[in-house]
Amino acid sequence: MDVIMSSTAVAVVIYCEEMHLKPLLEVMSAQDKQGKVWIYTLSFTFIPGVFSEGPSKLLNGSIGLVLHSEAMPGFSSYLQSLHLSKYPNDMFIDQFWEDAFDCQLTTNNSVSPLLESSRTCTGEEELGDLVTLLFEMEDLSYTFQAYLAVYAFAYALHNLMSCTNEDGYSEPGKCERETISPWKIYLYLRNVSFRTRSGDRVFFNEAGEIPAMFDVMNLQIFPDNNYRLLKVGKYDSQATLNEQITLDIPSIIWNQVYRQMPHSVCSKSCQPGRRKNVIKGQPVCCFQCVPCSVGEITNETDATVCLKCPEDQWPNEYQVDCLLKAIQYLSYEETMGFALAATSITSSAFTLLVVCIFKKYSETPVVKANNRNISYIILSALTTCFLSALLFIGYPIRVTCLLRQIVFGITFSVVVSGMLAKTITVILVFKSTKPGAIGKRFDSRISTIVIVFCPFLQIGICMVWLLMSPPFPELNTRARADTILAECNEGSNIFFYSMLGYMGLLATVSFVVAFLSRKLPDSFNEGQYITFSMFVFLSVWLCFIPAYLSAEGKNVVIVEVFAILASSAGLLSCLFFPKCYIILLRPDMNTKQYVRGK
Repeated sequence: MDVIMSSTAVAVVIYCEEMHLKPLLEVMSAQDKQGKVWIYTLSFTFIPGVFSEGPSKLLNGSIGLVLHSEAMPGFSSYLQSLHLSKYPNDMFIDQFWEDAFDCQLTTNNSVSPLLESSRTCTGEEELGDLVTLLFEMEDLSYTFQAYLAVYAFAYALHNLMSCTNEDGYSEPGKCERETISPWKIYLYLRNVSFRTRSGDRVFFNEAGEIPAMFDVMNLQIFPDNNYRLLKVGKYDSQATLNEQITLDIPSIIWNQVYRQMPHSVCSKSCQPGRRKNVIKGQPVCCFQCVPCSVGEITNETDATVCLKCPEDQWPNEYQVDCLLKAIQYLSYEETMGFALAATSITSSAFTLLVVCIFKKYSETPVVKANNRNISYIILSALTTCFLSALLFIGYPIRVTCLLRQIVFGITFSVVVSGMLAKTITVILVFKSTKPGAIGKRFDSRISTIVIVFCPFLQIGICMVWLLMSPPFPELNTRARADTILAECNEGSNIFFYSMLGYMGLLATVSFVVAFLSRKLPDSFNEGQYITFSMFVFLSVWLCFIPAYLSAEGKNVVIVEVFAILASSAGLLSCLFFPKCYIILLRPDMNTKQYVRGK
């Protein structure tokens, strides 16, 4: 009982005789254990006298299989016509009569042990309505099998007497009426084939068995303890797969616990979006429902496998359908893209404003002392650096992919080379002021060589990059499972990091040179501004490398754009804003005496 009641199954199959089930039902009835639907097989027969009221109620609504039976013409009238006078030589009629009418025949010397009455049978008794009480007229399954057996034997005997061979063909001259033997009838019996009145075909297979055919019965027990077996379906092994079982569901009365047809499952069905995972050591009907893996769907109930979505599609929230993936890139419409674009344009405008200020005050001592030409080159390159950030925003196309890293790398090389040229110029000017110095006439020429030669190497790296493995736009479906990334493939990471490495080398050299010149007299303190600006520049790009390597999707673009804008702004503010402050707000300091420290 504990095993049955702890099971999630509602249906319990009875494969035993009624006396073996009786103790179990009595214990369940005593402890009021209900809710199971019993499915009985041919070995079980419901006998009201065997089960008391409580256990009988537990069997209410049971479904059972019995041997298939049909109406036998004349059988009911035959039973009602049974009488002692009709069958005087029947060895069973006397015993039946005494049991039916609870009396004793005077011609019967042996008294039935079941009889409790000593009343004498008159022989005038009539069966009438007693037939339905004496015989199980609603379950004639075994009677019908005997009925079929007699007909099968009759057909076999008929074929033998009709000189028909074993295959059913007539063979004149080979009749053996006078020598009928059991083994000869068997040869004909195995080839018998006939149809019942309902049209069912009866024949024997190679094993000598009639193909399985059962009636599905519903045991209905009423409150007054009366019962009936109602035929509610049929199983025919010879029918097609979809027609082997036929059931009349509305005619079935279920156990009183259930108002409608119960469901007996070890595990509930897996809904779409989930698949069955068999539990080791359990029957196949016991399983777990697990969600489909990432990128997989199923739109069927009780699916055993999930289907993978195409590369350009992704499951919806419930994993029952594949939807087109969203294409992700840094656009002008989103807040971050708009903010970076606005910062880029505003910063370039500030840089152009500084250019205008230097142009307007180009003859003043502060502007002259800072090498006007190199300053103009640096400011022009910074303007381009700010605007190059716009190439990283928006849907990537071939032109933007080719230009954005190249423009960024070359313009920054020009800026850093200008810083290095300025630093060298400061050092040469300081040395040329000493008595006997000869470096003054070489300072402008060296500055020009530095500004031209250093960016030229960067241009060479970029040109080889474009020729051998140029960047190109691509839709990346591998980086993120649920999104397609519209990005620029750099073509070759070697050339990309070579470009960054060369730019870092120039910045490092410029920083070291500027750092060494930072303690020059105040008259030539340009080295201090360059040192600080290069320190800011290197700090930004050192932070950029780990952030760039750890970022994903459009965040990679955001990190690089932020590094470009931050480093450019650092150079602009550290190197040129102090001079603009003097030019615009402290004209008293914009004199030769102040610049020369006198």
